[in-house]
Amino acid sequence: MDNKEFANRKLNDQELEGVAGGTYLQSMEVASFLDKAGYKNMLNDIGGVNFDSMRAALKEMGFESHDKGGLLKDNTYTQISTGKEFSQAELMKNLKEKFPGVNSDSKRLCIL
Repeated sequence: MDNKEFANRKLNDQELEGVAGGTYLQSMEVASFLDKAGYKNMLNDIGGVNFDSMRAALKEMGFESHDKGGLLKDNTYTQISTGKEFSQAELMKNLKEKFPGVNSDSKRLCIL
């Protein structure tokens, strides 16, 4: 397929699912929360998600993250010990219970 054909091609729903395995905004919510909870390197130098650090922190807490940085399909998480799957909302509820003193609504101060 040449570049012109590729530029005009539309993805079907199944192909779109494949590239959108979790939203970036949901990953940012988790990374920002963990940053406020005291985990280091959750955000990169420009204020975006440091996916490796975020996934490592979640793994340390017993969760595997299923995120691809896409835009459409929600992130999911698996509890490693039980295999139970968690939605974004369920994971955030779990994190808020684990770190009750963290105000997830507060804004992080970024100084560049």
